[in-house]
Amino acid sequence: MTKKDYIAEAITEYYGERCPKHMTGCPCCDAWAQYDAKAARVTADLEKLVKKGVDGLQDMLDGYADKNAYEGFPAMLRDGLAAIEALRDKLSEG
Repeated sequence: MTKKDYIAEAITEYYGERCPKHMTGCPCCDAWAQYDAKAARVTADLEKLVKKGVDGLQDMLDGYADKNAYEGFPAMLRDGLAAIEALRDKLSEG
């Protein structure tokens, strides 16, 4: 699957590449500023969801490990927790 940023592509096609220096009132600069603000909000929301997922899985893992529930379940939760933590780390790298 090819990763394409259609919004950035559309801004580039309509307004052009980013200006070397941001200028208030420049339609191109304003379009890119709006794009950056929305991207930052989406990234922040994803980071919150990932953090919530890590905490929730850790709580589940602790609960099941304490009760000696189904033997394979804690290992499965640990794998899921590791995957979510890896995603969180990747998102924080930018």
